[in-house]
Amino acid sequence: MKSSEEAVEQKLKVADATASKIERLALDEKKFRWLFNENAMATEKTAEGIRQFNADAVKLEQLLTALL
Repeated sequence: MKSSEEAVEQKLKVADATASKIERLALDEKKFRWLFNENAMATEKTAEGIRQFNADAVKLEQLLTALL
């Protein structure tokens, strides 16, 4: 990508975001945690991602230890 000469189309624009009719949520930590915990997919997928990330970190550590 660094050496590419191709034009990159801008997809995200401030004007489009400000003109959007999407309701903005006023969240503090308490409200965020409540909404997050109410969403089973969010909590399960986040936990799954953390477990998989940790498993990959352990594998990487083992590979590096074997190389050193």
